[in-house]
Amino acid sequence: MKRSRFFWSLLAWGMVWGATVLAVRGAEPSAQQAAPAAPKQSVCSGEAPASQSQAALAEESPAGQRKAESPPSELPKPESAPSTPVVPPPATSAEPTPPAMPSAAPLSAVPPTQPQNTLPLESSEAEAALLKALAEKSTAEFVDTPLKDVIAYWRGVHKIAIVLDRKALEMGGLNEDQPITIQRKDAAFRAILEQVLETLDLTWTIRHEALWITTPEEAEHHSIPRVYDVNDLLSPRTEDLRGDLDDLIDMMTTVIRPENWEGVGGTGSIAPLIVRGRGILVIRQTWPVHLEIIQLLEDIREAVRVHASEENGRLHPFKARGSGLGLRQPPETPIDSAPSPPREKKPSFVQKVAGLFEQSSQTEAELLKILAKPAEAEFSDTPLQDVVKFLSEAHRIPIQMDRRALDAMGVSPEKSVTLHVQKGSLRSLLEQFLEPLDLTWTLRCQSIWITSRDEAEHLLVTQVYPVEDIFPAGIEEPDLSRDLEKLKDLISESIAPNSWDVKGGPGSIGVFAAGGKGVLCVRQTWPVHLDLARFLQQLPKPLSRGSESEKSSPLSRPE
Repeated sequence: MKRSRFFWSLLAWGMVWGATVLAVRGAEPSAQQAAPAAPKQSVCSGEAPASQSQAALAEESPAGQRKAESPPSELPKPESAPSTPVVPPPATSAEPTPPAMPSAAPLSAVPPTQPQNTLPLESSEAEAALLKALAEKSTAEFVDTPLKDVIAYWRGVHKIAIVLDRKALEMGGLNEDQPITIQRKDAAFRAILEQVLETLDLTWTIRHEALWITTPEEAEHHSIPRVYDVNDLLSPRTEDLRGDLDDLIDMMTTVIRPENWEGVGGTGSIAPLIVRGRGILVIRQTWPVHLEIIQLLEDIREAVRVHASEENGRLHPFKARGSGLGLRQPPETPIDSAPSPPREKKPSFVQKVAGLFEQSSQTEAELLKILAKPAEAEFSDTPLQDVVKFLSEAHRIPIQMDRRALDAMGVSPEKSVTLHVQKGSLRSLLEQFLEPLDLTWTLRCQSIWITSRDEAEHLLVTQVYPVEDIFPAGIEEPDLSRDLEKLKDLISESIAPNSWDVKGGPGSIGVFAAGGKGVLCVRQTWPVHLDLARFLQQLPKPLSRGSESEKSSPLSRPE
């Protein structure tokens, strides 16, 4: 009985199991037919949705099915390799296609050592173009012409942007209708511009890629920082690079606008910087002062370059490097290496505006030569302005009277002058009739400038004097520095003693060993410069290179 029950129950379970298997097998084709298609990849992102599993992708690929059916030990044939899913092309229906998002460049495409520069680089080109325009020849013939009309004329002639800072002019009690009277021909535009601005207590700078006419106070408020590579001016044998930079800073702040630096209440700043073993100066100043700094550094380079000598069969490092601000010079090619093809060098900032300095130097040299030429004159109770006009026309040089300074002293252009000079230089002639009037001369705005003595002390110029011919060759740097200081003291005691800063005067002397060569940087009036040049020519020179006489300095005094 029990066996029969067990048999019938087993048979019932068997029938249920069989029916279930048949139902499942019969439903497989219809299930595959009714299953929805696998979601397609996104056209925008190129990635499959997260709901699509890797198993579904494998089942969708016929190659995947063949791979699953092959024995595990059998290697897949080339044609049986799984294929990469193909992204369907964009739909051509009327539906709008989403815009393609900008994709970032792969990290490997940008070298990590060459960061991309997103700042504009055209500003230096604009500055160079404006400074070149300042060096162009120009003419000005205006009589009581409004300042705004003069500026408009210059805009059209020189094809540059010139902006009048009306707000600053109003704060200074001026306006754009200020009358301008000037007569100048064939002079640099900068010389004419500064002569006009001098009468109004104005100055110029460069802002927003334009020549900006404003007040000195406003120009100082918008000082410009510039970087100067001065490594070629430092001694090649020095181990104290920071000390050499400090010496250069002391010299520059002594002879370049000493009153304009932070240490004495000015707005300009200068800081040393050492980058990869190279000496650099970061200077913040107004544009006219920057031009003085550039001129000073170029004069020092030229002075050392002219007097450079060969040391141990090699050119002096300064001469090998050459000049140029802010440009890294190419490394020296080894003797045993093949010469590389010449590369085109981009001109430095100084080279782009070289005309500004060359023309100024040439004009000054020509005026100084004419001042040394013979002159004669005979005047009896002649108005001062007529004497100046006669000398200007007779010697064919521009001679200008600083009418503002003369008015401050109460000297009228109609002041009578009596003068009798038969033999002498033009300089001595000028000084003979100017001295009784408490006036003097200087070089300014590419002309001989007749002004007061007090005003001349505010118009000092800086000149560089190489002194390699005075001191022995191969002198050690400590000895060279000591001798330079001795020469500095000797000059201040012998040439216009009351005009130097050590005695309360405006003049100053800075000494510096540029590239191992001694130079004097002197800030003084032009008459004192001429006396100093004559004094240095009279100093004894070493008799011969390497002789015993070189071992003692010509400036040594008996104790």
